[in-house]
Amino acid sequence: MGAIYRRAQYTIAWLGEEHSGSGTVIDWIETLCSQSSDQSNNTSRMKSRKKTYSIDPKQLASLDTPIWEWEPFSQFLAREYWRRVWITQELALSQDVVILCGSRQSIWTKFEGVLKAVSEYPATKRGTPMDTKQSSDFNQLQKLQHFCADAKSDKLVHFFTALARTQDSLATEVRDKIFAILGLTYNGSAFVAVPNYRQNIQELCLEITTSAISRSGSLDTIALVELLGRPCGWNKK
Repeated sequence: MGAIYRRAQYTIAWLGEEHSGSGTVIDWIETLCSQSSDQSNNTSRMKSRKKTYSIDPKQLASLDTPIWEWEPFSQFLAREYWRRVWITQELALSQDVVILCGSRQSIWTKFEGVLKAVSEYPATKRGTPMDTKQSSDFNQLQKLQHFCADAKSDKLVHFFTALARTQDSLATEVRDKIFAILGLTYNGSAFVAVPNYRQNIQELCLEITTSAISRSGSLDTIALVELLGRPCGWNKK
């Protein structure tokens, strides 16, 4: 899949149908980016998708409601799409990503610019602090941004780093919690030579643990592997 995303001219990321004010959030993203210092004179969304967008955090003050009290934004961040493990490659490795939500569309790099502005916005001006759910959703998106930044700079990450970043990601098939990150790492093949869906999860986890011990020369690695792999079923007998 990684090779497909890298070769594609652009990728369309389907977030699902519009609901809970998602359309107003996308319109807001477009408005903020139209005012950003990096915005070109080209008004075509499709042609401007390669750009990066630097948004002044002060622009967030234009909202009538403090950012974490604006329910549509919280609901947009809470969409299940952002937690699916396979979309990590989709966002990080694609040349360009158009995010499509119902009939509305924007560009992933625009949303990244907004997320960066939100993270830099003074806490004293955000209104009510993030609750636990909002914090979890925002952190998930920041992890996706880390993968994107690494890919943009041609930096592949360690297998365990990728595993740690995707601990809270979702997968219908539990083995995909491992297979989906291999293309984002520089040493994934050292732990999983070839993805094999016929191999049960316990055998797969044992294979990775054995490889980790062999490479490190220390049994201490077992504790790290078990901690990072718990969402995949490492600790299940």
